[in-house]
Amino acid sequence: FVESPEATLGIALLVKYVLGAQKLTRLAHLSFPRPLHLQNTLVLGPRAAQHLDLTPSREGAPNFFDHINQTNCVLGARQLRRWILAPLSQVTEIQERQRKIQSLAAGRGERRANLKNILKQFYDLERIAGRLGADLATPRDTLALGQSIAAIEQILNAGGEPSAEISSLRKVFAEL
Repeated sequence: FVESPEATLGIALLVKYVLGAQKLTRLAHLSFPRPLHLQNTLVLGPRAAQHLDLTPSREGAPNFFDHINQTNCVLGARQLRRWILAPLSQVTEIQERQRKIQSLAAGRGERRANLKNILKQFYDLERIAGRLGADLATPRDTLALGQSIAAIEQILNAGGEPSAEISSLRKVFAEL
């Protein structure tokens, strides 16, 4: 979403159309879109991303993301795609992200394998949250949400001395 009067009008017309077509009075699960540009990131337009081979090609040939994606869950793949399409622009933030990823990737042996197995248990929480917000969640979605929450608990209690990143995650979840 690029902020402009035309974009705002376009969104309003689209919402009006959906409300009429679905015979609804409001779409409570939607919020107004945020601007595309995030602070401290470079935003690549669709043409730039296509020319840099960052987005899927029309022919279905592998792209950059396909070559480097080694994530173990949908959430990780989605986050990696976001990071590729909106890379950080501040050196200090880039170095901090690299340090955190290196710390998590440097895990050895059983602990690292255990973490990878736990991450495979995560379901697509963003999709589930959207379905919950739209009152379209099924019992299967509820079960997947519960299993993903249990996987978070497993990560926080993974054996061995916790890294700084795991410790900070513990603090975040303790506040929830």
